[in-house]
Amino acid sequence: MAGFSGQGSEEGAVSGAAIGGSYGGPWGALIGGVVGGIGGGLMGAGTNIGYSPQSMQLLAMSRSQWQTAMNQQYGLQNQLISYADDPNQLTMARAQAVTDVDKSFAGQEAAQQRALADQGVTLTTAQKSDMDRQNKIAQGMAEAGASNLASQQTYATQRQVLAGGGG
Repeated sequence: MAGFSGQGSEEGAVSGAAIGGSYGGPWGALIGGVVGGIGGGLMGAGTNIGYSPQSMQLLAMSRSQWQTAMNQQYGLQNQLISYADDPNQLTMARAQAVTDVDKSFAGQEAAQQRALADQGVTLTTAQKSDMDRQNKIAQGMAEAGASNLASQQTYATQRQVLAGGGG
């Protein structure tokens, strides 16, 4: 290729990387360095294609910036894949749902006791036992429903993440 030399490519790559890095971060520096190197090589005047300290510095900087960019991009992807493949996510979602139901029922039971006390109602032992039994049955059904719903939603989200789907 007529007019191609290594001397201009070194200078073009270094200046292209500096300009690209100041505007576009690691990707801008990488692209700017490559484009600057190609353009500088076509326009350069020497025939030296060797590795100068400037080209080695650019190479090290480009590798570092490339590695940083890849870690950022693939790090997020790896986190999503870990979430989607983790069977413990279902267990944790079920446990959280049951905990939320238990807290809700504890608050409702306390409110029920306050309402009875405010009205001056005193339950007999049999009435108290019957009310507790009904509350426990309702709580158990709510826990089962919440656990199932949490499992279904978590599983669906995991499948959607693996399929690459959005919300």
